[in-house]
Amino acid sequence: MKDDQITAPEENTEISEVINKEDGVKLKDLGTKVDTVIKSIHDIQEAVKEQKDAATLDIGKLEKQFETQLTKFEEQIAELKKSKPQRKGELVGIEGFQVPHQGVVERGKFAGKKFSDVMFAYKLLKQAETLKELRGMKSLDLTPPTPELEQLVKAYTETGAGTGDELVPTEMEAMLWEDFFTESRVLSQFEVIDMPSNPFESPLDFAESTFSKGTEVTAPSADDAATRKTTYTATELVNLKEWSYSLNETSIVAILPALRRNLARGGRKFMDNFIMNADATNAATGNINLDDADPDDASYYLSDGQDGIRHLWLVDNTGQEVNAGGNALTIDYVTDMFKNLDEYGVDVENIRIFPGIRTYLKSLFSLPELVTIDKFGPNAVIRTGEVARILGSPVIPTAAVGLTEADGKISTTAGNNTLGQISACHRDMWSVGFVRRLLIEMDVDIKTRKFILVASFRIAVAAFGTRSSAKHTAGIRNIGL
Repeated sequence: MKDDQITAPEENTEISEVINKEDGVKLKDLGTKVDTVIKSIHDIQEAVKEQKDAATLDIGKLEKQFETQLTKFEEQIAELKKSKPQRKGELVGIEGFQVPHQGVVERGKFAGKKFSDVMFAYKLLKQAETLKELRGMKSLDLTPPTPELEQLVKAYTETGAGTGDELVPTEMEAMLWEDFFTESRVLSQFEVIDMPSNPFESPLDFAESTFSKGTEVTAPSADDAATRKTTYTATELVNLKEWSYSLNETSIVAILPALRRNLARGGRKFMDNFIMNADATNAATGNINLDDADPDDASYYLSDGQDGIRHLWLVDNTGQEVNAGGNALTIDYVTDMFKNLDEYGVDVENIRIFPGIRTYLKSLFSLPELVTIDKFGPNAVIRTGEVARILGSPVIPTAAVGLTEADGKISTTAGNNTLGQISACHRDMWSVGFVRRLLIEMDVDIKTRKFILVASFRIAVAAFGTRSSAKHTAGIRNIGL
């Protein structure tokens, strides 16, 4: 199936408002570009559903196409959310991580460029200059900042051209951070906190508020004030990029959009993966992501703190799992999963369902009870990553949930991983913390004659309450595909 085979609807709906301050937008306001993506998603789903002969179905190819279309869909929703013009001094970025917008350059060779982009080019060149001097690298092909750039930076900063040690300007950091969050499928569903320390202990789970009859001049009994505190302990995730020795301000500014897109896609992917798959088990057996082998110490999922969503129902509280027995998915299994969610399962608007992409295409999509995004109607409110709803709850397919063995864990032998899996949780019962946001550092490798850029952040995931008895998260394993 190719994108050029998709015919967009004739209606040319203008991108307009965001109607949900958290994460919802009007379906009718997404515009024709998103209509095209939605149709492509629908066509891929139908291709899988209508293919009777599994032997002739290239499910792997369709799975990749579906993931590509989901990414386009998320990017279009993010574009809608950020479409409002920004003025100098206006706060930009997601709530809790906002900084004032520094405006755009009004004249000269950088006219129309964000000042944060120009500042990044300046800081990168100055750091490269320092590295060249420290290491005596005469072969380094480096064009220093032009007088125009020096004056521009000096004019825009309060204390002169040498101000600031950070390589990433605060506004660029805030905008990149917003891209990470708004275009993710899993992270965007949960509350995010800026951790003041690491580890950070938060009174995350207060006891249920109880009310009793009051009597004059008599103090009521207090709630259980001890609470069950949750400790956020951050895990560092790192990415390394290499740049050519040839470096000048024009080339840096030119490639910045591509760099941002690349970092945002990788960042949101591994944030989502971590939230779903975090597991601190570093042993020969037992890790849910590599059940019968010792994970590499650099594996992204090796948590230094709490474990993720899959771990809670697969390991911590196995009473929350539904075993499909290797059978095809039916609505009864889904209903049982909601039953396991207990009182949380009634709050369907705040339940989030995370199937693997293949599980979604070959199992969930076949259920008549599933309502897909193309049938929501123009006035529906949709969330990032949502492509369908079942029993009233948003369904968010994600590549973070892969195929597994019957026990719901992933084998080191790829051929053993043939079964599907679905996780579900109440969005208010999980949160994500960051003790350090995006950091970009720079070095030079004289062996390969390249600049090295290292991007990193420190992330923590936390669940309410005692994990061994938590009812807010459940799942289905051992689904035949």
